Amino acid sequence: MPLCPFLSKLPDTGFQPLLSGSQDAISVVLEAQKKGAVPRPAGLLTRAIQGQWKPQAKREDKYPQGFLLAYQCLCNAGAVIPEPVESLPVVMGEINVRVPPPNRKPWEPPYQLLPWRVAIQEAFQGSGCT
Repeated sequence: MPLCPFLSKLPDTGFQPLLSGSQDAISVVLEAQKKGAVPRPAGLLTRAIQGQWKPQAKREDKYPQGFLLAYQCLCNAGAVIPEPVESLPVVMGEINVRVPPPNRKPWEPPYQLLPWRVAIQEAFQGSGCT
């Protein structure tokens, strides 16, 4: 969150750490309000400043580099069963995607779990994209 113009013009007098901590605390309150009702935002802000709370990591920071774009490409190509990335299973530390098996029989499961990197290789094998 950027500082207001007045605060950004203040000379460096040692208040910058206080201001950055306040910005983090405000971000924590805004995140909480996005998730649901906050009955006492001022109280939450006070606790966040006192506890030096930091906002949660952005969504992109939680995933390996290139994953979000690759997952979107897999979904657009119909190579995986689309679902929100937050609900994808993690097996042995690797994000897995649900891939519909080719020539599936009625008694077989509707999908198989594959690590996302393997799914990319299989989906675009021979296309020159990998």
